[in-house]
Amino acid sequence: MPTDFDPDAFDADFTLLSSEIGKQKPERAIVEEAVMRTGKPANQSLYCSEDIVETLMAQQVGMRSIRVQSLPNTDLSGLRRKITDFQALLGEEK
Repeated sequence: MPTDFDPDAFDADFTLLSSEIGKQKPERAIVEEAVMRTGKPANQSLYCSEDIVETLMAQQVGMRSIRVQSLPNTDLSGLRRKITDFQALLGEEK
């Protein structure tokens, strides 16, 4: 966890720690678990991440997603690898 992470800033019912549930981002299962915990349809949930693969997976599950980056960050040099990683994740689901 980042040193400035404050778990008290979030509703404990909706806080999902991969170490506690045995699922990792960007796997589909952890995103589906997050949606299930809300008790709402996926399209009523918002996923925010700096990682493009995570935001794409959230979209695959039906969530709305926002990719957040602070300037001057860019990942264009690694974008092809990230897209390949995402395609591999989709292939594992079949």
